[in-house]
Amino acid sequence: MASTIPLPSHTFLGHNQESYQDLRQTLQLSLRRQLLIAVCDNTELQEELAHRLEIDLRPDTLAPAAALQGRPNQSPLVTLRLDLQQPDLVRQVLVWLKRQRFLQGSLPVIPAFQILGVESLTRQSATVQNRFLASLAQVDTLLTRADCRLVVWIPRPWLGKIRQSVPAFWRSRSGLFEFVGEPGSYLAEGAANSVASTPEQQNPSPTPGLGTHSGLTLPPELAADAVMVDHWADLQDLMERQAGPLTLARSRLVLGQLSRDRIEAGAQAPSTLDFALTIYQQTILDLVAGQSLWCDALNDLAGLYWLRSQLHQSPDHRIDALNHSIELYQQALAGAPADLPVATLRRIWTNLGAVYSLLTAIDDQPTHLEQAARAYSRALECTAATSDSSDHGNLQNNLGTIYWRLAQGDRPEYYLNLAIEAYSQALDWRSAAVDPLDYAMLQNNLGIAHWSLAQHQQSTAPLLAAINAYQAALQYRSLDRAPLGYAATQNNLGTAYWDLAQYQLQQPDQRRQSLQQALAAYTAALETTQLILQQDPDASLGFDRFATCHSLGVVHDQLAQILPSPQGTDRQEHLQSALANYLMAYQGWRDRPEQLDVLGEAVAHHIHLTFDRLGMAAQQDTLSRLPGELLARVLPGGR
Repeated sequence: MASTIPLPSHTFLGHNQESYQDLRQTLQLSLRRQLLIAVCDNTELQEELAHRLEIDLRPDTLAPAAALQGRPNQSPLVTLRLDLQQPDLVRQVLVWLKRQRFLQGSLPVIPAFQILGVESLTRQSATVQNRFLASLAQVDTLLTRADCRLVVWIPRPWLGKIRQSVPAFWRSRSGLFEFVGEPGSYLAEGAANSVASTPEQQNPSPTPGLGTHSGLTLPPELAADAVMVDHWADLQDLMERQAGPLTLARSRLVLGQLSRDRIEAGAQAPSTLDFALTIYQQTILDLVAGQSLWCDALNDLAGLYWLRSQLHQSPDHRIDALNHSIELYQQALAGAPADLPVATLRRIWTNLGAVYSLLTAIDDQPTHLEQAARAYSRALECTAATSDSSDHGNLQNNLGTIYWRLAQGDRPEYYLNLAIEAYSQALDWRSAAVDPLDYAMLQNNLGIAHWSLAQHQQSTAPLLAAINAYQAALQYRSLDRAPLGYAATQNNLGTAYWDLAQYQLQQPDQRRQSLQQALAAYTAALETTQLILQQDPDASLGFDRFATCHSLGVVHDQLAQILPSPQGTDRQEHLQSALANYLMAYQGWRDRPEQLDVLGEAVAHHIHLTFDRLGMAAQQDTLSRLPGELLARVLPGGR
């Protein structure tokens, strides 16, 4: 019985994209003595994220602006894998630093390290685990002594253990970044690996801004803007003439809106952000509460606190800023007049849903997701009244993604059915002719929700629905139009057909047809990734292509096993193709022991099948083609 490998989407979409960008930008600040915790339950996703960080933080890949901001000597990110024989995190870092002579200050850089492999401790003894936890208590001393930065990757079960066992380490953290893993499935003997991308969310970012200070002056970044200077002069003139509060409020609001626009265009110096927030705070004091203009200003101010949360290093401060943003949105909604424009009401509810969704990344309470679902639902009520198909479709898609995330906890079937309903509603507001790629994205999300539901039900109905949705997506996610999306969806389609074949053991013709469909989809996915990587060797795929090779090998073996006796030539071709795909999987997995264990089981089954169907000579030929390491895993007593 082969194990199942969870295959994540490495296309950083929705929540994962936001978390990754936050983590990368935090590291690029080059602050001293940072302790960052990255939470990821999926090993493949973790590996891809860590690898991408190495690439993005190489000094030669940093944007020119980094040098202008005083970081010309930024160090690369060093990846260290936890030594399970001596699981002392601090010791590993100090050994590396000593070897590189960093402790003697010979290089003008702040070293940064990311630690991988903590999930492997789960299979170690309690003594080994406690040695690791004990080393965490010394991390604060390490950061002070070595003046370095640290990113520790941990799975979610270890998050609670660390918080309870090493509270000092937990309190010392500078940031917490959480990544959502993809749904996996458990398949039959030699099963193919299931792949389903995370549903793609379209959360709008609330209007940004930052900070307050007492002495209000036009900041340098805005003082170079002629329009801003003119409006600032108008405001000063009104103040000198002792204009009324409402007149001053309207003038300040214009100035605040202009500042907000400049911030959205990239002017995010701290002084500019401080100025924008202060202007809005002064504006709201003089506006008439309950009027439409007051609600607009509160919406903008709430958005400013959203950006403030993104710039804080402390998780507690980020949570405070997001909660303040939520309070302002709720204040605007509570005081909204009956004649408030529907578009304004929709915008506030939508932004409130987005902030609740963001809050789950650092304060993972299910109530936040539930509140996000409620806010998006209220926004949908407003959107339906405006007949805005674009907004309605986006909101339904976002609501579906929130329900999908809720399904990862309690009542998965209940929430997955709600997600399916939301995605289906979104499709009703989308036109494939007007926006084919967006339509395909929604079909793909619908397929993911159906496929996820199939993991909780003993029924082929959700699998057939997932297959239909993936096929609908592929009509528009074509090879020439969206090769990455095409490859990922083909891969997911192959997995859905494989799952379907497991229900057809008593229906040989239907099972053979499903396996052939899986073979065709997996083959299309691999052929497309080969074309993509030829053009861009560093392209980030939406799945692990070596896992797809493994899956394709399993499908070939299964077809060889069920073919009728007269089809000897076809059987031999399937067995040869299976071995070729297993060898390709080995090339990509040779440094991943857990995956090699799974591959070894599949190859052992393949060897027995070859002997059973083609005889001793064919089996010996197969054994002669196996690399020594893989051969040792499949022979009795080989390891």
